[in-house]
Amino acid sequence: GFAQIASGTRLPYAAVLLCALCFAMWGRVLKNRAQRRSLKVVLGLSGQPTAAVRSERAWGNRDCVFRSKGEPERFLEDLDVPSVVDQAMGIYVPSALALSLVFSLLMHFLRDRNFLLCWSLMLAASVPMAAFVTWWRPFASLAVRLAGGGSNGGAALCGWRGVQELYAPCCLAATDRDLFPEGNVKINGIKIFGGRSISQLSGYVLAVVAQSGSGLTPVFQEVYLNQNGIPCRTDFFRRYEGGGLGGSIQGDQVLVGSIAFMRAMGVRMEEGTNLRQAVYCAVNNELAAVFALKYVPSPMVRAGLNTVFHAKRLTLLLTTRDFILTPDVVFRKYKIPSTSMEFPSTEERARLSGPYAAHGGVQTALLGRDSFFLLAESIAGAQSLCGGVRAGLVVNLLGGCIGLLIGALLAWAGAFASASAAYLMLFSLLWTLPSMVLSVASGK
Repeated sequence: GFAQIASGTRLPYAAVLLCALCFAMWGRVLKNRAQRRSLKVVLGLSGQPTAAVRSERAWGNRDCVFRSKGEPERFLEDLDVPSVVDQAMGIYVPSALALSLVFSLLMHFLRDRNFLLCWSLMLAASVPMAAFVTWWRPFASLAVRLAGGGSNGGAALCGWRGVQELYAPCCLAATDRDLFPEGNVKINGIKIFGGRSISQLSGYVLAVVAQSGSGLTPVFQEVYLNQNGIPCRTDFFRRYEGGGLGGSIQGDQVLVGSIAFMRAMGVRMEEGTNLRQAVYCAVNNELAAVFALKYVPSPMVRAGLNTVFHAKRLTLLLTTRDFILTPDVVFRKYKIPSTSMEFPSTEERARLSGPYAAHGGVQTALLGRDSFFLLAESIAGAQSLCGGVRAGLVVNLLGGCIGLLIGALLAWAGAFASASAAYLMLFSLLWTLPSMVLSVASGK
């Protein structure tokens, strides 16, 4: 086929069509690679996997993405959903075939042109070669990157359906354990006031904190065990908007919160107690204990947060139950602008971090491990991929339509020398360049 490019022998446009066939075969290879990598991750999942679930209007009028229970059985169905490129080409191809056929017949009868020559010219000029790889090339690249070490270690996007769902502007919910995983928050000192024992107070604090579902629960479970804590049960539990918790335990009114909360509740602070990163406990409105905390930033969480803030369509939504984790604290620990975060009310944060926040949402990706960084990478990658694929599709359709129009004009004028196979090959390959650049950029 390539040997016929510079010659005027029979079937002059065979090389152009064979080049398009090569792109089609390349697209099939990329499709197999993308699906194999994605399925390898899914098949390696054990137990109940985690999924990125997008819920419409989960917080006011804002769509949100949560980590929730995954459904691997739905993954294969989502993976086979036709992409926007497949859908658009399903309309363009028969349209181009019909138009080129009608134009060729008109030229044959009105201008006495060679019907097959006109039709082959317009068909070859109208084939957008890069359309075969516009979706599968960046998706395969992103699938390989998200798969990471392979099974049980990476993420897998739910095909075009998952990518399309993640493209719309949305908020990414970040919980206590997302920002500071278990083990990254430690007790840095304990100070007792009054005549109550540490065993009783550790039981009081654990009962209130555990009732709230805060990420501080494992920390105070450790204190409870180390100090031989007394088991307690909380009655009349309450969350306060000022950054604290309250409840009634064995007839005592217990308050647990930050120093600002204690001052707002009228609890008198002892001299020298001015720690910001500390949990204060007051019993019957009298300061009883201070538990100093140390928050150790995680490099992987920092990378995930940077990914979120560099994504134009993604906003960080703090759904923390730990009253110490405010936007200012996150800024100090991770150097992330506090103005780039959304911080709902206390009750809203409790609802958005609850088990039913993602109810009725759409599964967009399956995660091999419960990682905030992996979740952020999946969403940001999907958004970049979707935008690049749509832009590449526009370029492909534009190039195909222009090629069909130019081919029709040259055939009408009888300028077949100007429509040689070499020029047509150059024209087709030049139109693949912007689409290929977009596919490389969107797959990163």
